[in-house]
Amino acid sequence: YQIPDDWPYQEARRLFKEPEVSTDDEVLNLKWSPPDEEGLITFLVNENGFNSDRVTKAIEKIKAAKNKSSQGR
Repeated sequence: YQIPDDWPYQEARRLFKEPEVSTDDEVLNLKWSPPDEEGLITFLVNENGFNSDRVTKAIEKIKAAKNKSSQGR
């Protein structure tokens, strides 16, 4: 793989050395929702050539994991 001559390596280096980090003052509102099955299949299978059966099985695992309790100590 050839890296393009105009690739912004200095910006990439800066992102690794000085990543954007959320502080405790910022409130992150994360919420779990059921996966968008059609969107995942369209993106992974149709656009990126993933195996349809494997993607479907992974989606089922995600849905099953959502119904289980969180990990203990």
